[in-house]
Amino acid sequence: MTSNGSWSRLSFTVDSRWAMVCLAVAVLLLRVAPCVAQVTGTVQIPENVPPDSPIQLGPLYLTPTFALRDIGVDNNVFNDDVQESDFTVTPSVEIAGVSLFGPMRFTGRLNTDYVWFQKFRSERSFNNTVDLRFEGFFDRLHPWATGEFVRTRARQGLEIDVRAQRTAPTIGAGLEWVVGSRTSLAVSSRLARIRYAGNEQFQGANLSEQLDSTTRTYGAGMRFELTPLTMLLVDGEYTTARFTGESVRNNNAWSVMPRLVFQPDAFISGELMVGFKTLTPTSPALEGFEGVVTQGNLTVSLLDVTQFRIEVERNTEYSFDPLHPYYVQTGATVTITQQIGGPFDLEVSLGRYELAYRDLPDPAFGPRGTEQLTTGKVGVGYRLGETFRVDINGQLEKRRSIFRRDREYDRVIYYGTLAYLL
Repeated sequence: MTSNGSWSRLSFTVDSRWAMVCLAVAVLLLRVAPCVAQVTGTVQIPENVPPDSPIQLGPLYLTPTFALRDIGVDNNVFNDDVQESDFTVTPSVEIAGVSLFGPMRFTGRLNTDYVWFQKFRSERSFNNTVDLRFEGFFDRLHPWATGEFVRTRARQGLEIDVRAQRTAPTIGAGLEWVVGSRTSLAVSSRLARIRYAGNEQFQGANLSEQLDSTTRTYGAGMRFELTPLTMLLVDGEYTTARFTGESVRNNNAWSVMPRLVFQPDAFISGELMVGFKTLTPTSPALEGFEGVVTQGNLTVSLLDVTQFRIEVERNTEYSFDPLHPYYVQTGATVTITQQIGGPFDLEVSLGRYELAYRDLPDPAFGPRGTEQLTTGKVGVGYRLGETFRVDINGQLEKRRSIFRRDREYDRVIYYGTLAYLL
């Protein structure tokens, strides 16, 4: 198994060198490019304008946020068929910073959550996220580089119910180049790792042995402006995933992802991606995947009083189960938000997701199985100016499994949230 210290040597990997080459080429090209914020024509590099932040210290702009989330009662803390309830609250502090230096921008975000349970001390945890991003806004070039470090015990995805300690560092770099009045090209590279604490267990499986992995992604794409409010993106990606423990999950994947992006000022805002993916395991013992994948988050606003939002997804995810190395997750959530007078609004949402597992050939185990997760939420929100908001919510979760009855559960949560944006 790769040690945690190997992350400190990540800059010497092939992928890191490839990312640095992208930036070096960008810098070389920028030496001959006029340092202006945008170009003539329809497709433009975004302008490097100062953010609307409440705190300014010279070139540094800061936006702090404080929230008390999930204040209430969780009647099934462990997502188990034996329900155990507890009172919980999550204080959350975040500070976002932006610094401008000529045509360059540095962005950072630090978020810390403390998940507190009154009775079950084992479920208490600090969850930390650090995001860093560099961008250059030049004539026809937009180079960028990112770094993220996550240390958390929050539940991962819809499958794993235990709150497991893990770290997830990611670095990436890319370059966008405007080549025509409505067209730009982009290349990118990303390296992501996930490492579980060695003692984390779920359903008898050691999560470190099953899911510790390194994923490398190389991408290239085209951006084409259809209208002033609509952009078409076509991205192709090649991904390699290698696991330090159970190598049966090792795979190479190709995907082509056309995506429509709607600006916030449009009648429909958000983005919708529908593409095709091929996942080929390196082990012949595991079945591959070929099919349509999708991801989207679209909002329709009616007269600024009613919003319809739909989130859709279909993609492959890795499973903790050694007999079911991965699954195809398909589902959608529909949310309606209605202004009900003054600063009050009402929100209702309903979601349905299916996990379709891909199995190893084991005749004694039986046929391929699926699990379904249904979610519903009703909430009332109150806004006090632009800085303070209160939400009171009730949420229901229900999971049903065709082949693992011990995984079924019902969960009801009543909680509130207090959020303050300086």
